[in-house]
Amino acid sequence: MATKKGSKKKAEKVEEAVEETPVVEEAPAPKEEEVKVAPKKETKKAAPKKEIPDYITFRGELSEYITIAHEVLLDRKPVDAEMAYFTKLIKVDGLPMPEIMRVIKQSGEYQDKTGSFL
Repeated sequence: MATKKGSKKKAEKVEEAVEETPVVEEAPAPKEEEVKVAPKKETKKAAPKKEIPDYITFRGELSEYITIAHEVLLDRKPVDAEMAYFTKLIKVDGLPMPEIMRVIKQSGEYQDKTGSFL
């Protein structure tokens, strides 16, 4: 007769599969370097650029208009001879005020300054 082997339960050791999770190391925090701020230099603010006033709405004196035209176009105030010359052109000769700009732009001083020749 055949012998039956008794059913012995063999304890099987089952190793549980352990999932290895990768260890993520956090990147080191960036080193905070001391940021040295240079002291602010005092800067001079540029004076607002003057513009030639519209002669129609201009309510100032003629001498003021001539002065502004010289300051804008030649970067200087007019001398007494120039003031007298432009005043005579307007009051005596009847030259319209905007023509002062044309006369100044035709001057050698303006053309030398801007490099343009009319």
